[in-house]
Amino acid sequence: MRQGVRTVQRCERLGLPVHRVGKGKRAPVIAFAEELDAWERTAPSRLIEDIQELKNQVAALQAEVRSLKRRRKSRGPL
Repeated sequence: MRQGVRTVQRCERLGLPVHRVGKGKRAPVIAFAEELDAWERTAPSRLIEDIQELKNQVAALQAEVRSLKRRRKSRGPL
């Protein structure tokens, strides 16, 4: 694939069909063209769902930060 380790690991988490040659996270990987083609045809819908979930998580974290800031502001100086 000629990609960095981190790039391939991220793609693996997204379901990219790679196969490790050896043991461990840093082992070389191979991928078969047929599997990659099939993955590519279905990837956009999966990626859109993943992106939406991440947006929801970001929104929840932003709301929590705003809440904490309000609480801190209402307490006044220490």
